Amino acid sequence: SASPLEVLDRLVQQGSDAHDKVLKRLPLPSKSADWTHFGGSAPLDELHTLRSQLFLLHNQLLYERYKREQHAVRNRRLLRRIINATALEEQNNAMKDQLNLQSVDITSLRESLQVEQQRYRQLWDDRELVVTRLHSQIRQLQQSRDDYYTKNQELQSKLQECQKRLDELEAELQRANNKVCHTGHLLNQMMVKLSNSESSQQQMSFLNKQLLLLGEAHKLSMQEQQHTSTSHVKETQMLQ
Repeated sequence: SASPLEVLDRLVQQGSDAHDKVLKRLPLPSKSADWTHFGGSAPLDELHTLRSQLFLLHNQLLYERYKREQHAVRNRRLLRRIINATALEEQNNAMKDQLNLQSVDITSLRESLQVEQQRYRQLWDDRELVVTRLHSQIRQLQQSRDDYYTKNQELQSKLQECQKRLDELEAELQRANNKVCHTGHLLNQMMVKLSNSESSQQQMSFLNKQLLLLGEAHKLSMQEQQHTSTSHVKETQMLQ
């Protein structure tokens, strides 16, 4: 279909053709004719007037055509602006939707961050509690170690003293055994000598008493040595 401007040009052309046909059918007035008997002066050139009107009409049509073209250009500009504005509005709406989604993500991330911060603080508190407990245990272990070393030194000293006392008791026991053997030998000799005399009985009684006393002393020495050996074994087990 033709555009409005083409239709307007076609109508202008048809009007111009129709006007030419009408002018050709009209009898032109003669310049030499006498118009005074009509009661007035001769009229202006009708053809010139009609052509002037046609020229004005044609200029008006051109102006209207120009206005329509300007309106069309403006409408196209407005349409482009509307299209651009619509696109910008759609883009703005899309950006708003994206911002809303990002806002939701930010809110979720903030909540996750708060949860992680709370968890981190709890872990830090637990760590501090464990570190404090471990330090306390380390101090206790160090104190126990120091006490153990001190006790060990004391037990070592006591062990050395017990070993020295045991050696002394063993030496004393050996001397007592030697003395008992010697006394037994003397007793045998005295019994041989005293078997033939009355005084030998008194000496025998005295020697028997001496022998009993030596036996009691030997028994006490044996008991003390056994007690010392038992204490030594217990202390050795404690050290181990």
